[in-house]
Amino acid sequence: MLHARDILNGIKWRDGFELADTMIFYKDRIKPELGYIEGGKVRSWDKSFIYTDQGSAIPFHRVELIEHRGKDLYKRKK
Repeated sequence: MLHARDILNGIKWRDGFELADTMIFYKDRIKPELGYIEGGKVRSWDKSFIYTDQGSAIPFHRVELIEHRGKDLYKRKK
C-alpha cells in the first residue's frame, strides 16, 4: 500500500505530473470539514509533515485524499 508521502514523491519525480495540478485534502484540527491545500503552495515535505509556503505543517497522518487533475491518486482507507 502506498502512503500519501509516496504519492507526492511520485508526482515530484514522474514526467507529466505537476505538483501545481494537485489538491491535498486533510482532516482539520478545528473545522469539521476537510481542509485543503493546492499543490503549488506546498514548499516541501519530509517523513512526517507537508510544509506550506504559509509556514504551516500538515502531518501526513491527517491527509485523507490527494487529487491530481481531478483524479484520486490517494484515498485513506477508513
